[in-house]
Amino acid sequence: MIHQSAGVADLPPVPAGKTGWPWDNDPGPASPVRPDGLPWPRITVVTPSFNQARYLEEAIRSVLLQRYPALDYIVMDGGSTDHSRAVLMKYERWLTFWRSRPDSGQSQALNQGMSRGRGGICGWLNADDLYLPGALRTVGAAWVPECTHWLAGAVRKGKGRYTECGAVRHPGRVFSLEELLRAVVLREPTFVQPEVFLSRDAWNTVGGLHESLHYALDQHLWVKLSAAGYTPRVLNQCLAFFRVHGAQKTRRSVRGRVRGVRERYWAVHDVLARIEKTEKLPTGCHRLQRRLLGLTALNLARRNGWPDPKTVVRGIISDGVVTLLDMMTVCHNPGERKREDTVLPYGGGRVAGADSRYSG
Repeated sequence: MIHQSAGVADLPPVPAGKTGWPWDNDPGPASPVRPDGLPWPRITVVTPSFNQARYLEEAIRSVLLQRYPALDYIVMDGGSTDHSRAVLMKYERWLTFWRSRPDSGQSQALNQGMSRGRGGICGWLNADDLYLPGALRTVGAAWVPECTHWLAGAVRKGKGRYTECGAVRHPGRVFSLEELLRAVVLREPTFVQPEVFLSRDAWNTVGGLHESLHYALDQHLWVKLSAAGYTPRVLNQCLAFFRVHGAQKTRRSVRGRVRGVRERYWAVHDVLARIEKTEKLPTGCHRLQRRLLGLTALNLARRNGWPDPKTVVRGIISDGVVTLLDMMTVCHNPGERKREDTVLPYGGGRVAGADSRYSG
């Protein structure tokens, strides 16, 4: 069981040379109740990790030193081969639950971790990111029971060590479903991830994360939430630090970036298909669907060296015979070894280069 009152003096000694947040900066204990007199809502935070020992202890301390009065903190390690296990054992008396064993990737780790928590509010913090001082108290104080289901604050981005000088990204406003879908396809900025919190009801309603996704898992979640009728509440406060570094799975290889594109396309197709089963697509979504078909067809034509990809695009869009599903099924590098490939959730075809590194 987690020790809610643990401060800097209670936690393991700070490693030599480490200063500032979250090493020797203690915000002090929280009040017994929220400022409005209501009890603090319970929050479940899950940290997925795989070979992230370099950052893991810092992430753990950024959660524990929130000193939030009603917290479940769960760390799911995918069987790391570095010294992550030693870090977890060092902090295990302050963790609600932790384990270190192989899994199928970040999405599965998060789904399993969330299922072990009791909090009505759910958040996840990757092992290379941090919560900022007072972040969970800000979320708990702003949360309206039975009304708030999706909350997003600002996030600070930076390289290497956390400082207060990094660039801040703020969602600024509430995005419509069409805007979120468009943003996923075109990689326009919306949410980063560690600054987002959901109600357990919302998480369960959309089925959590799709476990076949390794790169677009969060973007797929945002559009599923929006399609289900949830609207995010936006806060001005900065809640998290998103660390940019060369070992991130989204930056490490061309193959990873290509898979990320494929997963984003599939995420949009999946949500549009879900909507079409129950209601008519809005006009804007129809335009986006046609654009997505065009982008994917163009990518497929160029990959296969077809001489006139624009003709292929026009044909696919006009006759509707070849669907996005068909295109994504065959859209892979023919020279890649199939034993390295991973089935995408649409059930057909294989996409190379799945990477279960749990960093953004």
